[in-house]
Amino acid sequence: MHSTPARFPAPNSAPPQPTLYLHGRTDGCMGIELVDGLEDDLAPGSNMVVFDEIGHFMQLEDPTLVNKTIIDFLTS
Repeated sequence: MHSTPARFPAPNSAPPQPTLYLHGRTDGCMGIELVDGLEDDLAPGSNMVVFDEIGHFMQLEDPTLVNKTIIDFLTS
């Protein structure tokens, strides 16, 4: 049986560092219902952003908005 070394978080646990989670509300691959309540499981300082008019390929659909959101998170 494989055991996880103590320095790694347990499988299915939230990463300990602040995380930016981006999701497109019109994503046809991963429905928004799959991430309902996710923000409650993210580490302190994390942010979950759901883009209303964007789907699965958010970086292609609105690169300006996605890039600004990432830069704002990294510089805050």
